Parts: sequence; structure tokens; C-alpha cells
Amino acid sequence: FTIGIIMAAGLFALFDDVAAIMDDVAVLGKVAIKKSAGVTGDDFAVSAGQCSGLPASREIPVLWKITKGSLVNKAILTVVLLLISYFAPIVAVVMLGLGACYIAYEGAEKVLEWAGVLHGHDTGHEEVLSEDDKVKSALRTDMVLSTEIMIITLAATGSAPLLTQALILVSVGIFITFLIYGIVTLLVRLDDMGLALTRSPRVWTQRIGEGMITAAPKIMRALSVIGTVAIFMVAGGIFMHIFHSLHELLLPVAELVTTTLTETVVGFISGTLLVGLMTVVKKIRG
Repeated sequence: FTIGIIMAAGLFALFDDVAAIMDDVAVLGKVAIKKSAGVTGDDFAVSAGQCSGLPASREIPVLWKITKGSLVNKAILTVVLLLISYFAPIVAVVMLGLGACYIAYEGAEKVLEWAGVLHGHDTGHEEVLSEDDKVKSALRTDMVLSTEIMIITLAATGSAPLLTQALILVSVGIFITFLIYGIVTLLVRLDDMGLALTRSPRVWTQRIGEGMITAAPKIMRALSVIGTVAIFMVAGGIFMHIFHSLHELLLPVAELVTTTLTETVVGFISGTLLVGLMTVVKKIRG
């Protein structure tokens, strides 16, 4: 009887520990998803673009291949990042900083191209890729974006136990993957759904279909803009987190105009400086 009581007490303690871990996973997971929203927003537009030029009948199968590949990418990154954070945490900080530099550079380059300050990389003709090549290209891009998402997620876990970090990385990786490619699937088929509605005999249904067709490209552009702004915010936040002197210097400004705006401006300025630096380097190298 005594042994049974001890076993029951141990079982309840185990349940309590599991509940505490899952509570930490839920709380920190929400923080990680919010912090990685910038990269996620940019991922929508990039991923949807990978389906351009495909027959409508192949869009869903290709997106499913990319989704499975993205899950594999995040599984590999989860193992690698956990090993790095355990054995060499300083490397994770360096990776986080380099990742912030990369996304700030990409975002600033996009803005400067929009503004006409930089010329785009258009060579005058669009290379036609096979379906397999499109999948490979999408997964290479996904690996870069997934690395950023997973590094930001790991940074959001702070000093949480290794098991909690692992559960957060896995849950956030799965959630964001299906969120991104689920929404992308809807976006790439939005015009097809609208076209189907325009064939309805009801006038109001036809109007809805026409609105969906018109809205599809606008939604893509809006996601691209929102994602770019969010990327600056994420990058600026990382820079201010890593460089404490910068955070202390800009603290009065953040209190005056909000931390979010300050981080966004820091990200944009940092990215613009990086674009200028890379432009000079390219000119020197010829």
C-alpha cells in the first residue's frame, strides 16, 4: 500500500513537471513566433513566387514537396542549433548576428531597388526552370529563411532547459511551416477560385470572384511590404539585443517613439550601410 502511494505521488509529480514544461513551451513558443514574424512574412511572398510558371494542376503537388523539404530543413537545423547552443553558445550568438546582417541587407536592398537607388538583378530574360529545379531552388531559399526563423526561436528561449528548447524548436518549426505553405497554397489558388466564382450565374458571386482575382496580386505585394518592414524590426531588435551599448544609447529614443519604431529604423540603417559596404567591395573587386 505504501509503495502504491509513493508510486502515485511520483506519477503526479511527473505530470506536474510535464505540465510545467508544456506551459513554458506554450509561453516561449508564442514569443518566438512573434519575434520570427518578420522572416515569416517575407517567406510568404518568396514561397508563392516559386510557383510562378507552373501549370495550375502542379502547384499543389510542388508546394507539398517544398513543405516536406522545409520540415526536413528545420529538423536538421533543430539538431544543429541545439548542439551549438549546448557546446558552443557563443557561436549561436554569432550566427544570430550574422543572420540579422543578412536579413537587414536583403531588406534594404529591396527597398533601395523599389526607390530606384539600386538597379535590380534582372538580366532581361527570365530563366525557365523545371519542376525539380524549382523545388531545389525553393528549398535552398527555405534553408536560409528557416535558419533565421530557428535561430530567432532559439534566442527567444533564453536560458530554458535543453528539453524545453528542443520542444519549442520542434513545435514552432512545424507550426510555421504549415502556416506559411498553407497560406501560400491559398494565395496561389486564390485567382483560380475567383475565376471559378465568375462563372456562377449569380451576379453577387461573380462580383466576389472578380474581387478575388483583383485582390490576389495586391495581397502578395502587401505581404512583401509588411514582411520587409517586419524584417527591419527583427534585425534591429537583434542588433540592440547583442550590442548592449547601442541599446543603452537608443533607450531614450525608444521611450520617446516606441521600441518597435526604433528597432525598425536601426534595422533599416544597418541594412543600408551593409548595402553600401557591399557595393564598394564589389566595385573594388571589379
